[in-house]
Amino acid sequence: GDVEGEARALLILQRPRWVRDGEEAGVACTAAALALLEPRGPSEALGLALVRIAHNQMVARQLEQARNTLAEAQKVTEQIASPEIEWRVAMLTGTVEIVMGDAERGVEMLQASVQDAEAGGAHQAVSTALGMLGSGGGEARRYDAALRALERAVTHGLAIDDDIGVAYNLAWLARIAFEQCRWDDAVDHAERSLAYPIGDGPSEMTARSVIGRTRVRRGDPGAVEVLADVTGQADDFLFQYVWNAYCGMAEHAWLRGDIDTATPLLRHAFARAMESDSPWGRGEVGFWMWRIGEIDQPPDGAAEPFAAQMRGDWRSAAD
Repeated sequence: GDVEGEARALLILQRPRWVRDGEEAGVACTAAALALLEPRGPSEALGLALVRIAHNQMVARQLEQARNTLAEAQKVTEQIASPEIEWRVAMLTGTVEIVMGDAERGVEMLQASVQDAEAGGAHQAVSTALGMLGSGGGEARRYDAALRALERAVTHGLAIDDDIGVAYNLAWLARIAFEQCRWDDAVDHAERSLAYPIGDGPSEMTARSVIGRTRVRRGDPGAVEVLADVTGQADDFLFQYVWNAYCGMAEHAWLRGDIDTATPLLRHAFARAMESDSPWGRGEVGFWMWRIGEIDQPPDGAAEPFAAQMRGDWRSAAD
């Protein structure tokens, strides 16, 4: 008969259900928790449920939905004065901004969230905020802030046995190293991430995509096999975890003058990109659609560096 306890248990169950049974199973847990809590009025558990739902909307790159849910969570915070929910709302708002909105504001908000968590001695919260700053900053190409956060996150995560966080943060160190053409570092970080036997799909997809793309760039054997394995499972994962592999397949085909083999995959990835509110996903996948001749102008909402290159403004793109 402990309704709030049942709801909190559902919120904890959400992630392992998502990992084992897929996104819909995880979302069902948060929906059930919300249905239990909303009739009871404002509470810390209700705030936690709303933050978890907003988190799911963020990872699915649903901008307005995440912002609206966070606004609801903020109202709960104002009614019950919960420092924990207030911190979570601010941290997640920063994450939403860094990957889909005002990236500079997002960086500042997440740096403040790290400092607040450190001041309160909340070790898991420090790990979470550093990971959001690192992975979100990496996606938004705020590399300096991202690298500092990820390196700290790995050290901190090792100290508190946050294996899932360490694996994901290593995967993102690998992705940034790849984008900066530090091939050996990219492979080293990716292999360290994959060494964690945690069965965490996002970490594995991110790390394996880096290994495949690095092999493409270096002309090493086995690139297509790794990337094809990722894209073959891609529909089971959120778009943000797999678009890198799609782009790797497109680049491999383009370098060999065989774009026909990659075109169906890229069209599918582009449709997924346009269903999301990810400017970087739309930009990078859109760039490859443009490069192989499928589109002739930047897609709506594409990140400016990619959009500028598609417009022929290479100097602005480089800047």
